[in-house]
Amino acid sequence: MYALQEGQGDPALTADQAAARTALADLVDRLTGVQGDGESYEPSAVAALAGSYVADPDLARDPVTWPGAPSPGSRWPPASGAR
Repeated sequence: MYALQEGQGDPALTADQAAARTALADLVDRLTGVQGDGESYEPSAVAALAGSYVADPDLARDPVTWPGAPSPGSRWPPASGAR
């Protein structure tokens, strides 16, 4: 959100535009700043969606087998082909 820092004090901005930029910049600062005791957030779970490998005929590479453990969840998309 570096663009919010540009043009501060720009006379071409209306008072409403300048106030909106200031409010948004304040929100970004609150959301990205350290809050509380500064302890890092540690999630209890992570979800991911992945599909089957589809070879790209334009790439001159062989597919590589995933080195990690198999997915603990069900396959997505379902067999119906829904996306």
